[in-house]
Amino acid sequence: MYRAGVLLEKVPLIYTPVKRVAINIVVPINPSEAGHRIILTLVDDATSSAEAVSLQKNVLKITLEELQKAQKKQKHCFDWTARRREFFEGHTVLILQPTEWNKLLMQWKGPFDVW
Repeated sequence: MYRAGVLLEKVPLIYTPVKRVAINIVVPINPSEAGHRIILTLVDDATSSAEAVSLQKNVLKITLEELQKAQKKQKHCFDWTARRREFFEGHTVLILQPTEWNKLLMQWKGPFDVW
């Protein structure tokens, strides 16, 4: 389906609650009476039910540490197969860039000469 220059795709329907959940951390906010400045929000895609939970600072610290661990693991997995490439003057190359109509779709452009 195509409308107003945007490709629309069918999204699979989710009938099972808690099969897919959107999680966001909202920070910083004005502190509550208890001193909470962080809110964790959860939205169930199947039922559209939402929950919001206030978090303590130590939970944010743990969350950030776990995010850093996950990023390090993802970098390791990417670097495992990545190869360093060197180009010199006179080489002909192709460039992989997003398409003009959708930044998520990639397209090879070129050839271009390295100078």
